[in-house]
Amino acid sequence: VLEQGGRPRVPGFQFDPQSNQILGLGVQYSNNPQDIVRTKLLAAHGKELGVQFDDDAVDQFIQSYVDDRLSTQEVETILREASGGLLSYYEVRELLKEELTAMVVQQTALAGIFTESQSQMSPIVSPGKAFSDFMKLNQSAKVEAFPVFVDDYVSQVTDSPSEAEIQAIYEAGASVPSNPNSPEPGFLRLYQANLEYVEASLQDWIEREKGKLTEEELRAEYTRRVELGQLQVPVTEEAPEATNNPVPAETTTPDTTGDETSIEDPQTSSEGDTPESDTGNPEEKGSEEPATSDDDKLGLANDSNVRFVSYTQDENAEATEPAQQSTAEISQVAEPTDSMPPPVVQPPQLGQEGAGQADSGPQMRTKTFEEAREEIADSLARDAAIPALENALTDLYDNTMRPFYGKYRQYQAFVESGLKDENGQEREPPPAPDLKKLATDAGLKYSDTGLVDGIALAQTPFGQGNIRPDETGASGSVANVMMTPATELYRPARSTYFDQAALAAGEMPEFLQYLLWKTTEKEAYIPDLDEVREEVVEAWKRIQARQLAENAARDLADKVRTVLPSATQTPSESDAASEVADAWADALSETDRALVIETEPFTWMNRLGEFITTSPVNKLDRVGAEFMRQVFSTRVGQVAVAPNANRNIYYVFRVTDLAPSDPDLQARFEADPIKSGPRRIAFEESQRLFASWVENLQQDMELEWQTNVGQFE
Repeated sequence: VLEQGGRPRVPGFQFDPQSNQILGLGVQYSNNPQDIVRTKLLAAHGKELGVQFDDDAVDQFIQSYVDDRLSTQEVETILREASGGLLSYYEVRELLKEELTAMVVQQTALAGIFTESQSQMSPIVSPGKAFSDFMKLNQSAKVEAFPVFVDDYVSQVTDSPSEAEIQAIYEAGASVPSNPNSPEPGFLRLYQANLEYVEASLQDWIEREKGKLTEEELRAEYTRRVELGQLQVPVTEEAPEATNNPVPAETTTPDTTGDETSIEDPQTSSEGDTPESDTGNPEEKGSEEPATSDDDKLGLANDSNVRFVSYTQDENAEATEPAQQSTAEISQVAEPTDSMPPPVVQPPQLGQEGAGQADSGPQMRTKTFEEAREEIADSLARDAAIPALENALTDLYDNTMRPFYGKYRQYQAFVESGLKDENGQEREPPPAPDLKKLATDAGLKYSDTGLVDGIALAQTPFGQGNIRPDETGASGSVANVMMTPATELYRPARSTYFDQAALAAGEMPEFLQYLLWKTTEKEAYIPDLDEVREEVVEAWKRIQARQLAENAARDLADKVRTVLPSATQTPSESDAASEVADAWADALSETDRALVIETEPFTWMNRLGEFITTSPVNKLDRVGAEFMRQVFSTRVGQVAVAPNANRNIYYVFRVTDLAPSDPDLQARFEADPIKSGPRRIAFEESQRLFASWVENLQQDMELEWQTNVGQFE
């Protein structure tokens, strides 16, 4: 239709002419079993409501879809060719009757939730709801929180569950995988695999190369960098105190022009002690820049490690451009050593021609050898470590792992085709290489995960690393890519892990590289009750312990409230702080007071591109929507209790700050013409509301789903 210059004229069809891509077909195109069944479910419900489409209505829809550019015969030909003769015009027409009925039912259900705007569904949002969602993204809170751990109360549960309670908990969680962010127990055994991996830390290799450096190499590199004018720091950064061979207060060398080059000891000179020119203007001394050529100016602009040479003009000589003295000449005057600070190199004082140009640069000095030693060692070691590490990884990957994967694939092909070996026997898999020995010999670390599922693996730095797609063709985290039957055994992969959290905290981030492959696997399955009985009993005990922990948390909150000022009082800030400290002191032991956590500011929700998520809170564990709801409905200074997402902890918290104020938020809200954040929140909530309606419809029509454990693989 598009090739004929037309465009389907049906609701829901969307085409982007810039990218030349179809964004919406206007009909259901998902092959997900749940989506297909939902369409049939809605169509069946539509028939109950009396919604029907006859042949003429469907033919009219098809003609609108092809924009009157194709005849019925042409449509039949396209269907036959596209489906290999398996799909006829009649079958498509019958399917469209079902599809259109389901669409009418869905649009009717969404009538009070969404509105169509420019062929797109937009959520219907009241102004009050929009402002409330705006606050979730823009208002921040700070709290003091004390954790009450459910684990501390499990031992206090001395009763035992009845067989009926055990059966009920098992049936509710048998087909559900365990989720660390959910309070509901899950017993389904996820797909598991054992991954062998080789780990390489760049920092470890740098330290290894440092140990190989000799003192002569470090001093030679130091001298080279000094001659290049590097290793410069402002004179305000004091060098280590000299212990031997102190530099004279002033050393001069004759200049061929009759001037003198002066090098002063930084310990006896200051920024204001620059030698004065006999012919210069006293009011402009030390305020001018040295005259430089265009090349010099370019060098000054691009290299902060610049050394100037001060000079003293002959009192009878005319003011001329000073002759620049080479670094080599300076080094002949007093070559710096590790036991003496290098000279301060003063900027020159210009004569009359340069008057009026301000000297904005600080005075500089060269680092001592001892100051620069670690910097030089790190640089030299890094230059050697990076290629050495890459060579070790590449050698193991290209010469061991990839060739073995080829042999293993050949073995699998023989097994799948039923071919026996030359003796008519079942083929044996090729012996896997000893990756541990090979890695150790190459100076790399070896490890394996043991049988582990994707959720557990995703909690580790190794599982969070990103797969390099150059060989596998897959991209994503190790936990997502490797923990599926689609990834073959012994298929090698490379991944990297970079600690973003450490970088955000201003710490040196860890950078790790991995070689990995999967050696064994175990399919997902639903366990029998006998296999997980102990887990079911433990889940029952935790449910009882949560109530005990919540009661203890509420008792503690009551104790803190008795000392805090009431909501009607307005004590001074210092008095309030003192009373708050006394409140925790009276309610908690000295040991427990150390567990009170002061958070950084956090918002209820956080937007990452098109995704809206509950914000994490530093120092608090897995907070969720219920915690946020409690915090942002509590006034500043007041105390409340809220659980974390998986109800393993009940936090007794006091809100210490809410910012900005409501009037400021209102002004910012009114100044935002698009309000994309609140609209996105409303869109996601509306989708969940519609999904809940469909779920209720399934229950009314007695639709039951059998768990497909393959979906968890």
